[in-house]
Amino acid sequence: MDAKSVILMVGLLLVPGACVDVPSMKDPSPSNRCSGDRCSVATYPYTGRDLDLVFLIDTSLSMADEQVILQTNFPGLVRVLGDISGGLPNLHLGTITPDLGTAPYNLAGCERPGGDRGRFLKGPATSTPPWVPSPPSAAPSSAWSATSPGSGRCRGGALTYNHCRPRAANDPENMLYPISVYTNTLSQLKDANLILVGAIAGPYEGSLTVGPDDDGNPQLQPTCGPASDGAMPAVRLQAFVESMLQREEDRYWAFTPICAEDFSQALYGLGTRIRSELEVRCLAAPLCGCPDPAFAFGADRLTDLPDAEAAACAPQCTVQDVDADGGTTDLPPCPTDYAGGHPLPRDPSLPVPACFHITYSAQCAVPCSEGSRALGCHPENRPWHGPSRGAELVLSRRADPAPFTREVVSCASLPLTEKSCRDGLDDDVDGRIDAADPDCR
Repeated sequence: MDAKSVILMVGLLLVPGACVDVPSMKDPSPSNRCSGDRCSVATYPYTGRDLDLVFLIDTSLSMADEQVILQTNFPGLVRVLGDISGGLPNLHLGTITPDLGTAPYNLAGCERPGGDRGRFLKGPATSTPPWVPSPPSAAPSSAWSATSPGSGRCRGGALTYNHCRPRAANDPENMLYPISVYTNTLSQLKDANLILVGAIAGPYEGSLTVGPDDDGNPQLQPTCGPASDGAMPAVRLQAFVESMLQREEDRYWAFTPICAEDFSQALYGLGTRIRSELEVRCLAAPLCGCPDPAFAFGADRLTDLPDAEAAACAPQCTVQDVDADGGTTDLPPCPTDYAGGHPLPRDPSLPVPACFHITYSAQCAVPCSEGSRALGCHPENRPWHGPSRGAELVLSRRADPAPFTREVVSCASLPLTEKSCRDGLDDDVDGRIDAADPDCR
């Protein structure tokens, strides 16, 4: 039986602030919190529009129809990405196949030793991607465990196996690498919060059926499609995708049956999820002159500062466009007499070609999870409301910038956490001094 296999989608995002060190700040005075050399200036490129997108596509003959469906639906993904504020992100697209050869067996169509070896099919193909491990040194009995009602022979008809799941990492009968090997390897390459994974594969809903083939030998039955050309249940792949999920709502697109008539749900869902990440431009540290953006823009306060100080938002920032050739263009703050100083990202009536303004986004004010480096988080100090207490940079333009345009931003900034717990100063300007600050507990 030539069964259908898989299309795996992996998106790797570079989120603003993810690679930026939050600068230090010298002894701010409570009465003059942000003036002169009392503020550090953080300068960093906005790399938040970089996107690496990898597709693993089964190229076997049984997947010909599915490849056509993928090609038909793919423009929908591109349209969603093109609708991102600022236009299509800086996209690097790669394609690989699961063809690793069939050694030591010789099968028709699989004569090349090692197959495609996990290398990208377009562009340089001189190295193997780092997520492709070498084969295990031993090959015990099976790759998954299950509750079975009978033996492994199928002479009496079909058998159903329930509660199938990938074997645990410490299971001595592992035939394949445990799922954790792949998730851990990806997480070492990039923060797991910056990786989106989805699959179009054989559905699995908790049970497998093994029935006899034409010779009476046991054969796994497809879970969708015709018996002779259906899709095998992707038990391990589904477990891999689920282990990489960041949000419960991602389930509706992250695993799509490969027997579906179209794959728009998977591709549109991936594109929408990427758009939600790339459209938010979190600054890498709290801003001098805007210590509580949440309160300043009408949300619940994040500090204990007096109302007058918390309501102020007059940051000290400069922004430049940098084109593909390295040329720079200074962008002014958006005029306060137009749209209240906060125009839309695309506004054909904008008084200037492009400008910037600061606003509040809850996505820029989340407590860091343990070990995360997303959005400027740091695993040692786990700052509160990182990376910027909600300060988001918004670029407004009359029209899309030229391809490969990036921004460089310089802002006078505050430390995100208390620097000293015994100096009697509110180092991070949150209205909490020394032991009264949660950072010192």
